[in-house]
Amino acid sequence: MNKITKLSFQRNRQHVTVFLDNGQSFSLHGELVLKRGLKVGQSLDETQILKLLQQSQLISLYYHITNLIAIRPRSEFEIKTRIKQQFNKLNNKICKQFPIFTAIDYAIASQKIIERLVENNFINDETFATWWVEQRLAQKAKGEFALAAELAAKGIDRQIIAKTLAKQSLLKPENKQQTIKDLLAKQWQKIAYKKPDKKKAKQLLIQRLLSRGFAWEDIKIQIDEFLDTQYNNAR
Repeated sequence: MNKITKLSFQRNRQHVTVFLDNGQSFSLHGELVLKRGLKVGQSLDETQILKLLQQSQLISLYYHITNLIAIRPRSEFEIKTRIKQQFNKLNNKICKQFPIFTAIDYAIASQKIIERLVENNFINDETFATWWVEQRLAQKAKGEFALAAELAAKGIDRQIIAKTLAKQSLLKPENKQQTIKDLLAKQWQKIAYKKPDKKKAKQLLIQRLLSRGFAWEDIKIQIDEFLDTQYNNAR
């Protein structure tokens, strides 16, 4: 058994360094120190210390994720990826100081953190998908294919993707056609100075709109009429 000789908050004010009478020290999250009522003079055996380190690890992981979410919303897949990265990082750090430390099983740790995040409304893939699409459309004109691919890369379920895209007003047929019309005009300005022939211009414009995730079925409605107007005006 070793007695606590000093408790000192670290610079980040989130973690506390626990000093023992055998000269050893270790770091715990401040929330856990308060929750467990740790105090100077209290005795801890090795088993208790290792259990405290496991519990502190979970709390630190939770707040690491909430800090990321404060920067921008995250999908559940993104969060699980970051939990695993940080989990391994914390394990390596603790094991250097306590070689006999056995980390809580990753699957259990991840599930506990996810449950707490869901309980506090930090995880909701439907909300995330809506936010993501709105942000992307506000930045640049994009078609549903590109947006669907981006959401899939974030681990969003297909049904949620379909539901999210279906309710976006900018992706409704009438608004989508206006977006394509505006984008054609914008892209035309980028190639007009090269004076391409009509066939080449059509090829370039189609490629550029397809790369933005617009479907050929939507592009073909306007491409010929747009080019006819441009080349007739140029005569």
